[in-house]
Amino acid sequence: MRHREEASFGVPPRKPGIRCRLLAALASVLFVTGSPPGAFALPADANVGGDFLNLCADPDDLPFSSQSSSSHGLYFELGEEIANSLGRPLNTVWSQSYFGKRTIRENLLAGKCDAYIGLPDSKNFMGPKLIFSKPFLHVGYALVSIKERRFASLDDLKGKRVAVQFATSPELLLADHDEIKAVTFLDPEAAMKALAADRADAAIIWGPSAGYLNKALYRDAYTVQPVTGEGMQWPVSIGFAHSQGGLRDQIDRIIEDKAAAVAALAVKYGFPQAEPVSLTNPSTAGTSASEAKIIPAAGDQTASDAQNPPPIEPAGQTPSAVVTHEPYAAVTDTSSAAEPPARASDPATIAEGRETFNGTCSHCHGPDAVVGQRKINLRLLSQRYGDKMDEVFHFTVTHGRPDKGMPNWTGVFSEDDFSKILAWLHSVQQPSEEQSR
Repeated sequence: MRHREEASFGVPPRKPGIRCRLLAALASVLFVTGSPPGAFALPADANVGGDFLNLCADPDDLPFSSQSSSSHGLYFELGEEIANSLGRPLNTVWSQSYFGKRTIRENLLAGKCDAYIGLPDSKNFMGPKLIFSKPFLHVGYALVSIKERRFASLDDLKGKRVAVQFATSPELLLADHDEIKAVTFLDPEAAMKALAADRADAAIIWGPSAGYLNKALYRDAYTVQPVTGEGMQWPVSIGFAHSQGGLRDQIDRIIEDKAAAVAALAVKYGFPQAEPVSLTNPSTAGTSASEAKIIPAAGDQTASDAQNPPPIEPAGQTPSAVVTHEPYAAVTDTSSAAEPPARASDPATIAEGRETFNGTCSHCHGPDAVVGQRKINLRLLSQRYGDKMDEVFHFTVTHGRPDKGMPNWTGVFSEDDFSKILAWLHSVQQPSEEQSR
């Protein structure tokens, strides 16, 4: 189980899940780290659109989808409902969602599957290459507290310790409220553990994950209220390649008849059902429940993707480390690092590096590496490290800094990927004040 963030969208680390990262990118804020089960993909010449309904799904992304669990997740079970209604057997194309939009290009757009459930309902997402079904669900962040201590506004949270996830809308919201003590964690599970251990009074975290953990691990000990407001909730749809308009229209008609089934699955997997609350303005109550719950008969993170805490562990174990927002600072010993990859500078390489960065790294470091927090601003690497920039970059991405929220990307990205990302980062470095004079 993983967002994130963030695209199953939305939830931040453990794995940068597609549902977390993609929704986060759309909100200009969070796809949440480890190795998932092996993924299976059909060959490129598979009979897509034939007898089978081939569905793209992440193998390790509960409560959205799972390959190995006895509970297969809301999106997977919705896929089964749709396949049954079409009279076609379901075939699942398990595809890891580390790579954000690349996952969609290499699976859905490459013809390996017919549909991808849980993409953000945005016509601007990946342009005209994708078309979308009617939205069937909203997902987003939720305010979590013990049932004896419910909160309804930012005023109620003054003086409280509130757990949030790194690089998410709730973290940005609380950054403007010094009267609330924000405690930042990497994933929803760590935040829930902090609540259970009385290290936090409340949490504002990825709602589907919080609800699933509350139901599966904490025996419904908490109230999980959807949080309304900008960058807090998103509708989700089913994505198709542009050529699959006929299938999209068929599934649109099915979705209209599946509102009750979606609602039942949301309850089964613990998706937040409480009345929404608005934290945008102090002392403001939530709006209608339809803004953050099931959309009857029509119209979620991705992720991020997630979406998306690590596998459930018993409460009471040591919580994950608190993030301190210094992903590169203190990386001084690079003596054991391999030689950094050669850095190319041709426009095509730089463009590929930018695309890879924005597909994954922008979750924490901002789209195009534009971010408000100086400590995670990768446009300042050359100022900090000078001619050591390449060495520090390569050491960090291949070793990680888990205590700072930075995973080890070895095995996820190739050396060629690292080289292209680095080439692009060199192209956007900001000169120091002395250099700019």
